[in-house]
Amino acid sequence: MSLSDLSIQIQDRKVQKIYGLSSCTGEIKIGEFRETFISPLDWWTIEDYEKQWQDGIDRIKHCNESCLVTMAQNLETSPQIDWWILYKKNGKVLIYNQLLIDEIIGQLKYKIENLSQFTPQTCYSYIPPYKLFAKNSKASKWEITLE
Repeated sequence: MSLSDLSIQIQDRKVQKIYGLSSCTGEIKIGEFRETFISPLDWWTIEDYEKQWQDGIDRIKHCNESCLVTMAQNLETSPQIDWWILYKKNGKVLIYNQLLIDEIIGQLKYKIENLSQFTPQTCYSYIPPYKLFAKNSKASKWEITLE
């Protein structure tokens, strides 16, 4: 599998009420793996998500870490973030899925602060160092090549 086997997109641009929140649905594909997700629209817009995904995929080509955020909500009071963290190591891209909620954030071995500033532009500064993340993570992992 290569980077061209990674895609993420909105499936239905129609805004719907899902679990009481204005949301849309999307899908991420990593080779044969596919997962649908719900993206709440109270903090980020559809355009925010789509721009972040495009930037996130472009970024891993030139940087050692990136991310694809599929959920960002309640960032000031009770943060909930679902993201796919990408690390470039030895010509490969390691992809991890992580859900951040209050209970998990409090148990992390690395510090995440002030998620109220978590935006499509600043989300990359919240990516933990690979050494700390991989060592303490039980997250699902995929591996693809850059080319």
